[in-house]
Amino acid sequence: MSVMTECQISFSGARSIIDKFIPSGTETVELERLSGRVAACAVQSAIDSPVSPSSLKDGYALNSADIGCAGRNKPVGLEIAGTVLAGDQSSIKLQRGQAARVMTGASIPPGADAVLASEFACENDDGSVVFALAGASTGQNIMERGGEMSRGLPLVEEGDVITPAMVGLLASAGIDRLPVFRLPRVALLATGSEIRSQGATLGHGQIFQSNQYVAQAWLMRFGIKSEIFIAGDKFDLLERAVSDILPRFDVLVTSGGLMAGDRDLVIPVMERLETSYLFKRVRMGPGKGVCAGVCQGKKVFNLPGGPPSNYLAFLLLALPGILRLAGWRLPWFPVVDSRLQGEVRGRGAWTQFAFVSMAVESGMLVATPCESVSRLFKVAQADGVIEIPEAVGSLESGAMVKTHCFSWPRGLGPFGV
Repeated sequence: MSVMTECQISFSGARSIIDKFIPSGTETVELERLSGRVAACAVQSAIDSPVSPSSLKDGYALNSADIGCAGRNKPVGLEIAGTVLAGDQSSIKLQRGQAARVMTGASIPPGADAVLASEFACENDDGSVVFALAGASTGQNIMERGGEMSRGLPLVEEGDVITPAMVGLLASAGIDRLPVFRLPRVALLATGSEIRSQGATLGHGQIFQSNQYVAQAWLMRFGIKSEIFIAGDKFDLLERAVSDILPRFDVLVTSGGLMAGDRDLVIPVMERLETSYLFKRVRMGPGKGVCAGVCQGKKVFNLPGGPPSNYLAFLLLALPGILRLAGWRLPWFPVVDSRLQGEVRGRGAWTQFAFVSMAVESGMLVATPCESVSRLFKVAQADGVIEIPEAVGSLESGAMVKTHCFSWPRGLGPFGV
């Protein structure tokens, strides 16, 4: 049986390995399903938008020279030559002293070089004359041809995560589908004879699985589907479960069974299946038991079973690895500077993390260590973790610290709690 006792790699070293993962393939996706996906190619606009000069306001298209001296105390009257609606193919051609009613988005008729907004104009009773109550400069309230986008303008670069606003940009360019990197299929395997599925009746020493539901919930945020499995602490059962899972999924994430006990079988099973490990155990805490490798061409992450260790190993290494497979250039949670409110201690030999809640005080981001005695509550209450580098024994209250943000600071914006 393989026994792991030493951490092979630093936290930063493990991250550098994850950064080298490459996407797992491409597919073409329709416009309505693009949000959150990663573009697999660059896209340029094939059109000018708008295709002709158009009005930015409801108002009157006119020659600006005709109303240069207009004001509320000196209205200037112009003959109304007609109305142009958005999408109209109008034949109106304005002469000096004429104006045309235009709606927002309507093409500007020849002879006009400005649009006077309707709030600065009024018509006579029969609608034949409009009185300008203000002047207008050349080009005022007009969107020139290609003003929104011009032919050849870059819209999306390869590796861009498509936002809802970018979907609108693509739609305006007439693009109805786009090649994107394929989302990996993920299997979440809980190991341990004590693990039971939700809905079961717990016996002595048994617990409900929770790590897999946490991972599944995070994956859902990125549109990545996953399936949960359980395998007991027997070599043949675990080997059979892994052998059945690998052909059907792109990534296997296991939980538990990583130390050196008689029932810690994950690494021996994976090695029996000829897993090539990229790293085994990382100098980080919590989460140092995490391993990553490749088995039968599929990425494998072996995570420790304890909730804090499992949570950090997943968020700081496994999830970024999965996002890299989905095409993300920057798969890491944002790291920001914050002021520590309370003392935390490091471990010297490895990178230590402390769960914190985050808030903004006097315009500064403040990180407060979570003090709950329950491991599960501490994880659930945390907005992120602060990083205590190797060889640092402690950080005093008031110190500026590097904070990995898992959620928006509480009480701020639509994502605050």
